[in-house]
Amino acid sequence: MSSLSSRTASSFSSTATVLIFALTIATATLSSYPSPVIAAGAGGGDITKGSQIFTSTCAGCHAGGNNFIKEKKTLKKDALEKFVGLDEIKMTDFFKNSFVHKGPAGGGKMSDDEIADVMSYVLSQAVDDKW
Repeated sequence: MSSLSSRTASSFSSTATVLIFALTIATATLSSYPSPVIAAGAGGGDITKGSQIFTSTCAGCHAGGNNFIKEKKTLKKDALEKFVGLDEIKMTDFFKNSFVHKGPAGGGKMSDDEIADVMSYVLSQAVDDKW
């Protein structure tokens, strides 16, 4: 093999090694960030139980994914994306910190497990356009 071919092959091998290393680092870095959309039910809530709780506790103000208190802040995909995010953790934080939701009529008596169930149900409905 000529000296030029040998240098070209060596340069290619070094470039490929650097690219593989960079892709490995990028993949590891990106996978450490939470996804902007958590798959419905990925937060650990039970969607079936969430549906039952939603019907008995939340539907008075949010029937069909609507919001009868603040019309623009519905539970539909586009509104959740705009105001809260399609993320069960963000949705849960919003729910727990919302003045409206702290009272008994707004779910203020719900356990953390019940809230997780409802958030999984709501996210499932929104993401799959089931409202």
